[in-house]
Amino acid sequence: MKIQLASSYGFCFGVKRAIEIAEEHRGAVTYGPLIHNKDEIGRLKKGFDIGLVKELSEVKPKDTVVIRTHGIPKEELESLKEKQTEIIDATCPYVTTPQHIVAKMS
Repeated sequence: MKIQLASSYGFCFGVKRAIEIAEEHRGAVTYGPLIHNKDEIGRLKKGFDIGLVKELSEVKPKDTVVIRTHGIPKEELESLKEKQTEIIDATCPYVTTPQHIVAKMS
């Protein structure tokens, strides 16, 4: 069996965008892991003081919350709004586009 590596690899557009957004909001928290890469999550925590909350109950009023790359359900977004948090949406545009299409069709 021959294994061939791609000549270039790394983070996709949506992940790069989410990382840049998180870096611009030092001290924010992400609701769920921002991306699926523990090393990068650790770098953001150490270098940019980006926290991680796994449950809505952990989010405090006035927190700045960065939405993960894969988005969150509409109900959870509404709960964050009710808590009067600052919401920074880092959901990948390739995820949000189909979500908007489905919402219009339902």
